[in-house]
Amino acid sequence: MLTPSFDTEQNDEFVIITIRCPYIKISDVDFHISGNEFKFHCNPYFLRLNLPGEVVENCHAKASYDVNTGSIVVHLPKKSSGEFFEGLGLLTKLLSSKGATCSSSVDTKKTSSTDVSKLNYKPLIEVLDASSSGDSKGACVCVDDEDDEFDWSIEQTLPEEDTTVSSLLNNKVHYGFANQYSGVLSKLQQEMPSIVDVPSDQLEVHERRIARITHEESSFSEDHYIADYMENEQIKMTLKYKPEWVTQLKQWKEQNDLIHNHTEPDNTAIPFTNEENFQLKNLPNREFLLDKATLHSVYLGLVDIIYSFAYNCRINEGESNVEAAWTICKLSATLSWLEVYSGSVKEVVYCCIRRSLCYPLYRHWELSQLVLEDTRQIFHLGRRKLLQCLLSIHQILSTSEPYYILNNLYITDYCVWVQHSSSQQIQKLTEALDKVTITKSEVGWELDELELAAKLVAQTL
Repeated sequence: MLTPSFDTEQNDEFVIITIRCPYIKISDVDFHISGNEFKFHCNPYFLRLNLPGEVVENCHAKASYDVNTGSIVVHLPKKSSGEFFEGLGLLTKLLSSKGATCSSSVDTKKTSSTDVSKLNYKPLIEVLDASSSGDSKGACVCVDDEDDEFDWSIEQTLPEEDTTVSSLLNNKVHYGFANQYSGVLSKLQQEMPSIVDVPSDQLEVHERRIARITHEESSFSEDHYIADYMENEQIKMTLKYKPEWVTQLKQWKEQNDLIHNHTEPDNTAIPFTNEENFQLKNLPNREFLLDKATLHSVYLGLVDIIYSFAYNCRINEGESNVEAAWTICKLSATLSWLEVYSGSVKEVVYCCIRRSLCYPLYRHWELSQLVLEDTRQIFHLGRRKLLQCLLSIHQILSTSEPYYILNNLYITDYCVWVQHSSSQQIQKLTEALDKVTITKSEVGWELDELELAAKLVAQTL
């Protein structure tokens, strides 16, 4: 059976599902509606959705078929009129089945020298179709409790050695999303220097961090910073550019104040393209068993990755180019140094600002601060916008040798996880991000003095 492409929307009365299934025989179409479950079948297509609220099958339910587009539009009446189905546009999450089993399989892709599927992974929880997993009665999927409170401002220090259960059992260094992987990069010896900056994936977290900071200190160029400060016509253009999320956030706030009081925009405010819906449909259906400390680091790593995406988007004015993958990976310490943040949001922002002044083509303080504001706005738009950005990163890396391996290590899992993440925790993280400020003196490179010296030199010429 094929899972058809589909998208969803809603109003006060209906959940509206558009299913693209060309060349079908209408008389063979079959629907099933029960509680929060919706099923559609018409050979060779089958679709089962678990909705975030209950719908009913009554005289108001209806469906229509558009021959020109090959799409069936189904109107499912809501059991409670006016109820808002939060997360309705997170398509991978909707595809989750009630019956599930655990699996350690993972999407992989071959490189020129090594089959990634044979590398070492910690078990992930992958949700399988109950019909393909035998008798799934009694099986369950354990997920993290995301209602736990985080203190996003607390400063923490990493333990000197890893004392997690998994580390004690197999004595391996782990990295990737939620530290789920080990030994991947060390088996890609030829490609590794082109993928990450960390010299060895056998370094512990604190060792990677020391090496990263040392590398940043040696990479900062006073001449480059001064040149961008004085000759900044191109940078001024990037500062004037307005990414799509600026308009989306403004429009959503206006509509939300007038009509609704939702915590985050729905698919009407942030529509997905057909390509994005196709990506979502093909994501692996996984859920993750994460302890509180790991979950904390996953949220912080998301800030790091989104900042690097926002920088790339701004300097390229919404377009992509051959340097996009390099820029995103280089600015993100998570992707380039396998960083595992354990402290405050300010720690993450501090790292992002420093790296934006070390490595990319444009190294300008005002630009770095504006990208921080871009990051805040993306987080204000909630999980759907975060997912859209992650899908864009996934697409960029998947077409860029050899960076696609970072999709396997990080981005694919982030795309799946963010759909199951807590909207309340995202909102609290956003509030903490709004409060973070980084001054030039905190960065540590005497930026004020460099700018003053540049002005004095310019005045004497």
